[in-house]
Amino acid sequence: MAFSHYVYLQVGRPSLKCNAAQLVLKYLLSYKKELCNTWRSRIYYYSSATTFADVCGDVEAFVESQPRGRKILRNLLDVGLCREAVGDALVCFIRRKPSFFKDAMLSKRHFWAIPAWKRAMTFVFMLRFITGKKGNKFL
Repeated sequence: MAFSHYVYLQVGRPSLKCNAAQLVLKYLLSYKKELCNTWRSRIYYYSSATTFADVCGDVEAFVESQPRGRKILRNLLDVGLCREAVGDALVCFIRRKPSFFKDAMLSKRHFWAIPAWKRAMTFVFMLRFITGKKGNKFL
């Protein structure tokens, strides 16, 4: 092997001081705008306002009927039918986005196989949509 001294296989996470990590960091810092655009296009699939407008009617009605509706929703407290309305809205959202939540509606096992971060991200974007807040201002 002529190039064996250039090949370095590291198991696990690379050290922040290694050349590969430094190159990745330098690349990310050089292309901040492209990185942000790529990240936003990736998370768009979990934040479709058109779909939220169609599926969140019951949740919005709950928020408006309760004096502390936004706080109850933000903390996801078990008041009235808050959790049921949120759960139904999330299931409807997932049902309408089958290409991003592949095979999720085949069975309960398939639904719970969706990574928790995807379900949580969808809830966060749904909360932002309902409350009309942008970014982390609703916390």
